[in-house]
Amino acid sequence: MTTSHVPAETAQVRPAPPGPGSLSWDLVGRWAILTMSLRLVVLQTAHPVVGAGVDGYSDFRSEGVSRFFHTVRSLQRLVYSPLIQSSAEARRLRAVHRPIHGVDGQGREYRGLDPNAYAWVHATLFEAAVTLSELSGEPLGEDEQERFYGEWRALGAVMGLRRKDLPETVAGFREYFRETVENRLEVNDVVRDLLDPAAISPLPPPHVPGFLWDRVWPPFRRLAVGLTIPTLPESYLRRLGVEVTEADRRHTQRFFAGLGALVNLLPESRRYLPFAAEARRSAKGSHVPASRRAVRERFSPHHDGAGSCPHAGPGA
Repeated sequence: MTTSHVPAETAQVRPAPPGPGSLSWDLVGRWAILTMSLRLVVLQTAHPVVGAGVDGYSDFRSEGVSRFFHTVRSLQRLVYSPLIQSSAEARRLRAVHRPIHGVDGQGREYRGLDPNAYAWVHATLFEAAVTLSELSGEPLGEDEQERFYGEWRALGAVMGLRRKDLPETVAGFREYFRETVENRLEVNDVVRDLLDPAAISPLPPPHVPGFLWDRVWPPFRRLAVGLTIPTLPESYLRRLGVEVTEADRRHTQRFFAGLGALVNLLPESRRYLPFAAEARRSAKGSHVPASRRAVRERFSPHHDGAGSCPHAGPGA
């Protein structure tokens, strides 16, 4: 697999949120990214440090829904805010994680600001956006992945990640991701509960009647687990001891293909979460580079006088 040449300046990670016109602004704030949530949490908490911290300090089994919305809002503030607000949110997150420490069930010490674990959580967010684009039928090209990854490393610097905490190129990231999944991730109680449709019964969100929540939550959980498992890395599925059938894969592929088609039918203002949508509206008055979708539409073979815009194969 070939990769694009990365100019020397992209390796110099300067602390900065992505900003208008970035691929991060195009990809991270979409409603569709929420379909990656369970996959994200599984991969994150399979890391022994993250899993121990969540098991010891989180009440996700009962408060998971409210915590999830807090996490989504935090990510939106990090990505779609100017540097001063993004930095403030990054400092808040580090302050929240600083008191987290202890000894896990295997006698290993852990702490919330472990740099390897903190970097892994940030890395999975990049990988989730790349994977969602692939599953939805619009995979990122190699140049796009390098650009997006450069933005993501710059945001990582805002969050306190060191230059050495993540590889400098997408090729290096792929190897780092593969090695972490194969040699570092574990199957722990948190992961088992996340992938057990009956194990988690969170309280309903505000303004949702309990009787309605009790009817909606179980089938929603079964659907989420069923769609998520086929998207997990093969090596981790083997460790889980879970067999994924071709029917399971086809079901997941159809879902994400349909999701991609639906998203393309929506006007831009409807495709983004509220914080992201407002930031994008506010940036409309300034001169920013065209969005990824606008560029693709311009050079689509269906556009008069335009050629095609080729895409690379699967991402990380």
